[in-house]
Amino acid sequence: MPPVEVADGEKAHLGARRGAARGRRRGRNNRVITRDQSSADEGVRFLAEAGQALAASLDWEQTLMQVAKLAVPALADWCIVDVLEEDGVTIKQVAVAAADPGKEDLLREMRMLYPPTIDSPQPAARSLRSGEPALFEEFGPAELDATTRDERHHDLIARLDPKSAVAIPLVARARTIGALTLAFSESGRRYGEAEIVLATELGRRAALAVDNAILFSREREARARAEEIADRLRDLEVI
Repeated sequence: MPPVEVADGEKAHLGARRGAARGRRRGRNNRVITRDQSSADEGVRFLAEAGQALAASLDWEQTLMQVAKLAVPALADWCIVDVLEEDGVTIKQVAVAAADPGKEDLLREMRMLYPPTIDSPQPAARSLRSGEPALFEEFGPAELDATTRDERHHDLIARLDPKSAVAIPLVARARTIGALTLAFSESGRRYGEAEIVLATELGRRAALAVDNAILFSREREARARAEEIADRLRDLEVI
């Protein structure tokens, strides 16, 4: 999935939209969705703002980076966004985010050393295979053993210290294009029905935004090829 190139006029328009989105994000940087507040209203506001932020870019990788930023700390203490390549087997990490900067470094190290494969026991791979959320409401020693490959992998996850985790598939037009892995750690929170509903809806909106960005890119490429062919035909007519 190639990055999208945007024309100068479109860049100016998108720049204004991004600026507005950044202004909105400043007010929610510390937002946390919890069960003990008016969670329904808070969830609706979160998703509305997420939709606006996701619409601010026509670059699919930038869109998924934005998803990671939106998820922390509202729905996770740390998160990973992976995409499934068109071969249906290769998984590529696109973005990580963490409330603790040290854990963000650990996430990058882990994904560099232990990228998930489609048949691995890791939460993202489980979600990609099933097309459904992979929930670890309580992530304890047994879950740690079941989702790691060797001693070093075990140590990295232990240092990330997940207490509860869920991997959400990113699905657009009935096709799974990636996974959003979320974990609660130092906050001590747990994933229940309300958090999964919000995370699933965030994933759905992210997948649609990515799909739209890819379609936009392909349309631009098709127009560019058509214009190139038209130019060649005109040159032949002159000859």
